[in-house]
Amino acid sequence: MSINPTVMAAFEQLGLYEDFLKVSNPISNSHIRNADAKIESSFNISDSKELVGYEYLVVGRSKLYELLLSRVPLEKIKPGKRVISFVQNKEGVMARFQDGTTTHGDILVGADGAYSAVRQHLFKELSKIGKLPKSDSKPLSKGFICMVGHTNPLDPEVYPIFKWNRGVCDTMISNNSPWSWLTLNLPGNVMAWSATKQLDSETFADMNLRNSEWGSEANEALIKEVSDFKTPYGTLGSLIDATPRSSIAVVFLEDKFFETWTHSRTVLIGDACHKQLPSAGLGSANAMQDAIVLANCIYEMKANSYDEVVAALNGYRDQQYDRTKKQCDTMNCLSPSARAQGIAKTMMYRPQIAFLPLIPNRGTADVKPQKPSAKYLEEQANVSDYEVAL
Repeated sequence: MSINPTVMAAFEQLGLYEDFLKVSNPISNSHIRNADAKIESSFNISDSKELVGYEYLVVGRSKLYELLLSRVPLEKIKPGKRVISFVQNKEGVMARFQDGTTTHGDILVGADGAYSAVRQHLFKELSKIGKLPKSDSKPLSKGFICMVGHTNPLDPEVYPIFKWNRGVCDTMISNNSPWSWLTLNLPGNVMAWSATKQLDSETFADMNLRNSEWGSEANEALIKEVSDFKTPYGTLGSLIDATPRSSIAVVFLEDKFFETWTHSRTVLIGDACHKQLPSAGLGSANAMQDAIVLANCIYEMKANSYDEVVAALNGYRDQQYDRTKKQCDTMNCLSPSARAQGIAKTMMYRPQIAFLPLIPNRGTADVKPQKPSAKYLEEQANVSDYEVAL
């Protein structure tokens, strides 16, 4: 997955940035190629460090998870919990899990992805009382099916791209078929790859691959269909052959922007409220920005009352909704090269964690100013006064 520079200041605030650099590669170039893997257009994004102080970075999803988990106390993580329902009122919220256990709290955050169980239950309850917008009752738009994977470590003598220690993204687009495919070199001599097929309505009606396991006839048929596709590193089939079966997934690519992000004590972030196609290159950053802004709004609460909770959650939506919707509406309609230029314009918005020391702007490009937290400044002043008194 790629992480754009808009969240790197927050990584630095959390003390994650230097360790993140060790498990990621900076991305320098992105090429658009034809079906014969010949370059049609290119764009260089290595100047992002001069502009915003950070580079685009690509990392294996598992490596990012490992880094984040290493900083969270184990006692704060409860594995194997899946929300099946919840009850909320002015006193609090109770979530019930599939294993029969429950937990109580003040706020329930649905950060559980495109098929969010929290969202599904919230929308079910809102529908019962006539408060669910009509658009939110419609299913996600499924226009593509994608097979994605990453290889075992490859030999740098055979694949010299790994000697460079920088990421290069190559996207191949066929003019006479519904397929496009992609390669991206990762740290550790690993090659990530994907193959995406645009579906017509009849094809989609016949496919039900969302939960299919590797080894199904449908998956094998997809592999056979893409194996001869050309890449800068040989055929896609050669990369698939170097990929463990456990590292391959077949998924639908969907997009949907929901109107409802919060109600009462429940709030949605990331794909749970604005699922974007990965081609836009913004889904992961927008989800992280959601988390930053939501944390800031919760931090600014003056009390733990119901009204303060509702105000904080609504404040998060107010800050994120219009900007994210504009991105979703715009990026999905652009060509890959135009999309890259559009992404560059998003670099001005780089929210930071309000209750930690802010990182100064490290680049030459303008950044949208962030209003300092009056609560944080007051807390810091109190700490200084206490230290002086000592």
